[in-house]
Amino acid sequence: MPPGSIDIFIYISDMKQPNLDPSKLDTVICECGSFMWEKFTIAKRIPGLLIGASQETLMQLDTLRCMDCKKVMPEALPLINAIAKEAKPKLTAL
Repeated sequence: MPPGSIDIFIYISDMKQPNLDPSKLDTVICECGSFMWEKFTIAKRIPGLLIGASQETLMQLDTLRCMDCKKVMPEALPLINAIAKEAKPKLTAL
């Protein structure tokens, strides 16, 4: 993961490895019936003054969306909705 990025999901590779049997875990199914997910990234600008740097930097917010219908995983919707609300005035002004 690049410096300055965060994940809003905990990936198996980031967790301590307990003895898990994936066949006994629930599979996350999309409303469309698909169980295949793809990762996408939202970039946020961080002003340099906020982090004590001379210039701004980017933060990457990684989340998942359905590979078939492209809907965002429900657990990520609060974050996505907040970002969309922030971006909407900027997009309509174009």
